[in-house]
Amino acid sequence: MWRAASLALVFVVAALAPLLASKNPDGLESTAQKFESAQGRETHLLPALFPDYTLPGGGGTAAEAAVMLAGTALVFLLSMASARLLARLG
Repeated sequence: MWRAASLALVFVVAALAPLLASKNPDGLESTAQKFESAQGRETHLLPALFPDYTLPGGGGTAAEAAVMLAGTALVFLLSMASARLLARLG
């Protein structure tokens, strides 16, 4: 029961995050911006699935919430799959 409640809380926080988040860059993003301006280019190992938490074509705050929910669900599913695989191996 507590697992379902915890998961529900995580999804609520993910859905509300775009409403509560600052539009200013965080520490990691500001450091990356300084590095990119010093190098004169952006460097990425892999392309971002949802750059700046947006969907293709925009969509505003609702789209940001959808991206946060999708990312949360993806991390949850990958974590569950990893846990099951490790349980079988160990």
